[in-house]
Formats: sequence, C-alpha cells, structure tokens
Amino acid sequence: MGPNVRVCGRLGGRVTDVILVRSCTRDGRGGSPTAVVVEHARPGSEDALDDVTRRALAGRAPASHTAFIKVPDTGTEPIGVRFFTRLGELSGCGHGTIAVHAYLASAGLAPVERSRLSIGGRTVEVTGTPVGDEIEAWVDNRGVTTAPASTRLAADIRSALTMTDDPAGRAPAFGVDAVIANPGAPRLLLAVVDRATLATLRPDPAALATACRRHGLLGCFVHVTERRPSGYVGAARMFAPAIGIDEDVANANSTAGLAVALAAATRSVCRLVLDQGDALGAPSTVRAEAVPPSDEASGTVRTGGRARVESR
Repeated sequence: MGPNVRVCGRLGGRVTDVILVRSCTRDGRGGSPTAVVVEHARPGSEDALDDVTRRALAGRAPASHTAFIKVPDTGTEPIGVRFFTRLGELSGCGHGTIAVHAYLASAGLAPVERSRLSIGGRTVEVTGTPVGDEIEAWVDNRGVTTAPASTRLAADIRSALTMTDDPAGRAPAFGVDAVIANPGAPRLLLAVVDRATLATLRPDPAALATACRRHGLLGCFVHVTERRPSGYVGAARMFAPAIGIDEDVANANSTAGLAVALAAATRSVCRLVLDQGDALGAPSTVRAEAVPPSDEASGTVRTGGRARVESR
C-alpha cells in the first residue's frame, strides 16, 4: 500500500487528522479527491467537532466531499462515518465510502478484506482487495429504489441542462429514459444519445439547482450506455449544484441506481462499467453489479472502484 500520510491541522483549537484519498481511479490516474477527517475527541468533550465546524472544514478541503470518521474503542462496533459538503451533511456518499475503506485499510484500522461502517443509521459492508498501491473496494448497497420520472419533471431538468454557450443555440440530444433513483437521496437519471452529447453539456448551475430543489432532487446523473456480451459500458456526468457541487468527479450511488434500473428493465443481472470525471480532467471509473428481485429474494446491488491514499 501507499504511504499513510496525515496532514495534522488545528481547527478552532481542535486537532484533527486530514487525509486525501483519490477514489474510483482509472488505470491508476485521476479519481475523485475525497478528504477523510479522523476525529479523536470524544463526543461532548471540549475538543469535539460540531457540525458548523465540519461544514467549514469541508468547504476548505481540496475535495467535493469530506468524510468524518470516529473509530470505536472496540473492534466489534461499526466505524461511524458522516459525509459533509460545504453546504451541509449528506445521507451517504458512494465514492466516499470507497475512500474511507481504503484509508482504514492503509492505516491498519480495519482489515483490507472487510470493513463495517455506520452511515446514516445503517450498517454498510465494504469488501476490498489490494491492487498494487491501490485498494479495489466494493460497497454493498441496500434498499436502492427506482421509478419512472414524470414528463414534467424530466422536461424541467432537461431545460436546465441546455447548453448555455453554444453559438448555434443547439440543445443537447436526450434519450427517452428518465428515471428517479433513490440510493439514500433521490436523483434523476437522464440518458443522452451519445458520448459527444455528454461531453458538450454545459448546464446553468443556478437554474439546475433551482429545478432540483423544486422537485426534491439531490442532482442529475446524465449517462450513455451500450450493451455488450460482458455487460453494459458507458460514461456519465453528475451535476449536483443543489448541494454545492456543480459537477461531481465520480458518483457511485448514482451508478448503483442506474444498474438497478437496467437490471429491472432487462430482468437479468446487470454488470455496469461507467467512465466519469473526464470533463473535469480527472478520469474515473465506477463499476456496479445488480441482481433484479425475484419471487424468492429481493434485488441486490453493489458498487466498486479503486482508491489510493495520497501523499499531501
């Protein structure tokens, strides 16, 4: 594994360890920078962080998402994790969960093979395998639901995604598929016709944030996929200005939602590989595997990616 380098900082009299992890890398490059803050103080103590401080630190970190972790005194309890952006707390973060597992394994705080995390009141199982100086981690996602989006909702979001600086005034070519996925927070999954259209999207962040808040959405996950014998491959971009992230480098939770939707549509196992982050110069890859529900069992989905602890 790579070095476990900690950046120790004093924030309002409170000492914290801040670690940068690149999550969902592609061929050892890129990935979504995720800050991991290790909280040492006990809750309620003078040095304990409060949510205002957590949000402030998330706004200063060189990452869109910041994970705050509390390692329990005994190894029998799940490790507590909370995710923040500069605007507030999130119910969960897929690529952040992968980053947390990579950090815990590199620091010897959890076995690389498995970690148990407490996120948003639920226990999340993560499995991992060392791959060179990275860790490939898979997150067991539970309770991911999907439903068709209304015509009005889809049209509202599409209008906010219209290219704002195209001299010819051309609108992007969207596909017919529009699905609301809820892997913990609802977001719209919206198809486009090809990768060229995906690459040229230039949404108005303010308009998209307003539209997403109007419909109670975290953001919009725009994607293009094609089916091959080995499974689905494609590319995606995640826009979430409503939570302070104009564009996300990688979004594993939305990838899980898309895999569930594809598995339900085909009534078969869906293996999905999505390239993300190229528009931001941070090539990333997220994988997902979804099994549709049957008469005997409920459906399942897991998401995976490789992560590397950075030296800062």
